[in-house]
Amino acid sequence: MDDKVDAKVVEVVQRILGAVVALGGLVLVVFAVYYGWIAYRWNDNAMWGYFMMAAGGALAVFNGCRKCLCVTIKSTHPEV
Repeated sequence: MDDKVDAKVVEVVQRILGAVVALGGLVLVVFAVYYGWIAYRWNDNAMWGYFMMAAGGALAVFNGCRKCLCVTIKSTHPEV
């Protein structure tokens, strides 16, 4: 009985943390693209740094969504 409860707690925590990582990455992407666009308009080379940060944020969004979806798939289809 304890193993099932522990597995359920781990699953819930993974879903919550995956959603937090995805949301944080999305916020980072929005702000980095915005500031990158401003730097581009001013012909500032800092735009490359902002766009690289946006790429990292996009990876965080992908990873957070993957964590949420993989937990859901594994909980509904244990053979995966």
